[in-house]
Amino acid sequence: KVSATLKGEGGPEVIKSMQHSALLASAALHVMHPQLYWALVMMQIKLGQWAVEHGLIYIYTWLQFWASVFNCASVISNREFPLH
Repeated sequence: KVSATLKGEGGPEVIKSMQHSALLASAALHVMHPQLYWALVMMQIKLGQWAVEHGLIYIYTWLQFWASVFNCASVISNREFPLH
């Protein structure tokens, strides 16, 4: 589900307002841990494909604005692995 904050008319503006800092965090991850960066990029692509396949165009649309490689799915999956 898309969060209530992003569902409203101001949703794209909320995402766009975070893009600069999100790109900086993603660029830092690319330098510090390139394998994790590319795994998260691939997850984002696959999530977009899944949304289209299931007719969830609104989720696909929000993903196009999302500039960070981090999202709820990546945070949850990273929590499952031991600290390194």
